[in-house]
Amino acid sequence: MSISKVSLTLLVAVAFALTGCATAVTPQTAGSAPAALYTDVQYSNQAMNNEVGSQEGEACMSRILIFTTGGGEDTLQNAVEDAGVSEIGSVSNSYTNILGLYEQGCVIVTGN
Repeated sequence: MSISKVSLTLLVAVAFALTGCATAVTPQTAGSAPAALYTDVQYSNQAMNNEVGSQEGEACMSRILIFTTGGGEDTLQNAVEDAGVSEIGSVSNSYTNILGLYEQGCVIVTGN
């Protein structure tokens, strides 16, 4: 591979990392540019007719650049299994992004 092809490949990789194209879009960040340095948001999606409950479960997925780390899946089903609940009281989410290089999204469930 020639030097120019290596330079172009590196330039494209850096452009993807810096533009945030590999970041998640949350209801709070939709329609806005991702924060350049640091983002840490927590928001509630749903409250059920059940009481909130004393048990809490969390399912997270982390990424460094475009590579998933930790093998987790941030799904509602995984959060329910982690909490060990049969009745969901509330569902919320958290999202962290540092420099567009690291991000973590979590689903948090409470219930009984």
